[in-house]
Amino acid sequence: MREQLFTVLHVLGQCALYIVSAVIIVLAVLSLAGFFYGLGWQIELLSSPRPAFMIVAMLTGVGFAARKYVTMAVVSAMVLLFNAIIVFPFFLPANHSGRTLGTFTVLHINTNEGGIDVETIISDGADVVLLQEVTPQFNDKLTGLAGYTMVDSNPADGGEGSAILTKNDTEFPVTSTEPLVASTGNRTMLTAQVEVGERTVSLLSAHATRPTNSATNDSQLDELEMIATWSQQVRSDGRDVVVVGDLNVTPWSSRYKRMLDDGSLAESMNGYGLQNTWPTSAPGLLRLPIDNAAHSVGIDVWSRETFPVEGSNHSALRFKIVVQP
Repeated sequence: MREQLFTVLHVLGQCALYIVSAVIIVLAVLSLAGFFYGLGWQIELLSSPRPAFMIVAMLTGVGFAARKYVTMAVVSAMVLLFNAIIVFPFFLPANHSGRTLGTFTVLHINTNEGGIDVETIISDGADVVLLQEVTPQFNDKLTGLAGYTMVDSNPADGGEGSAILTKNDTEFPVTSTEPLVASTGNRTMLTAQVEVGERTVSLLSAHATRPTNSATNDSQLDELEMIATWSQQVRSDGRDVVVVGDLNVTPWSSRYKRMLDDGSLAESMNGYGLQNTWPTSAPGLLRLPIDNAAHSVGIDVWSRETFPVEGSNHSALRFKIVVQP
């Protein structure tokens, strides 16, 4: 009986070894595939949770090394290295200029279709508030909000609505707004202008489509391309650019990097480590940083943080914009 039990345990152990080995090989393929643009939305989506890949690779690598499975230990180390190359630079200290024309704080919140309490906005005290998933019912709650003025909104059911608020006593209020409409899917994003000294900062409150099939994938690609084109046009007019919102991509996504390159934008998370925002129901390291902020040269980010908001499945993103002379 004891020998039979040992045999069963040995077979189970071998099966577990094969399963774990298969998993780490799949992660190795996904880790490499994620470096390349245009391999399909499925590959890019599956290669998104790189911090989770690192955790799995580290644990399996230790296990394989302890059992002297050298080949698989090396594969685990490679997975860890591939993803560390992507993630580690976000922890490197950023260089900040000491010169400034002015600073103001931006707060971005995905309201989860109006599920948050508007008191969250009031208590935060940000100069500019950019809201996503604003429904008509939630939009009504924003009208006459204490201490804030809603300068523009396009409420809609289904998670596509948005709104921009400015603090009444801010030194640098929003002076004008205009919509930016995507050619695919007719998703409307809002832009806002803030005058800082002799400089104009153009904010884009963006919410890109989440890719779940070929059609929504094409919509997201078109939206990211539209953002890059808008950024270049605004910069050619001599204005600074800040893009903020739930773009449903990670900062290491090849399509996001293409948007940054084509729009001449820099990622704001550089120097602030991983600031994962979704879903808030998952442990911190298993969340993804899909609430993004990027900016043009001439803009600096002196602080950046995320925090949970009751009623939303996204963490809020708050950062301080510094306009350099």
